[in-house]
Amino acid sequence: MARMMLQWTDSVSLCTNGPAEFTTEQRAFLASRKIALHEEMVHEIIHQDGQVTALVLENGIAVPAKLFSAVMVKSKQLLSPCKLGLKMTDVDLMAADEDGITNKPGVFAVGDMASNYHQISGAVVMGARAAQFINRELTLE
Repeated sequence: MARMMLQWTDSVSLCTNGPAEFTTEQRAFLASRKIALHEEMVHEIIHQDGQVTALVLENGIAVPAKLFSAVMVKSKQLLSPCKLGLKMTDVDLMAADEDGITNKPGVFAVGDMASNYHQISGAVVMGARAAQFINRELTLE
């Protein structure tokens, strides 16, 4: 994500909200692109009229937001696909076909659970396709 942000601005700060598990190569890449890495916990998001002005880290350091700013958040999955007995891909996504069908009857995977594209439009298409399949199956049932 930090690499993608460089398309929009040359001032990127990466706040990992705790220790990052980056490889030496990944850290070198961030440094080569002048992407500031902050591994402290985020304590507060400062904003004015809904515009982010800074992130305050647990150690008190404020990471300022420039003229164009955005806060990208990666949330944690609350449900473990492995506990459901779902097959996973080699990049930790739920294995599903183009209709969102997984190896577990009645469980479908779409969007970020089954794709690395991380785009709303793609998730909508995947969800609509799965919904059509589910509706057809329920109708036949």
